[in-house]
Amino acid sequence: MKLLLDSHTVIWSMDNPAKLSRPAVEAIENESNERLISIGTVWELSIKV
Repeated sequence: MKLLLDSHTVIWSMDNPAKLSRPAVEAIENESNERLISIGTVWELSIKV
């Protein structure tokens, strides 16, 4: 399955996974899933840094 992650999901999955639901964490951690982020998310994360 392909997962398109937004900026909050990217941050929370690395920094505080407890903010995500159990199904979301399981989907993100499942190595058979492809995790994708858009160029807009990359831009948004860069301005937050």
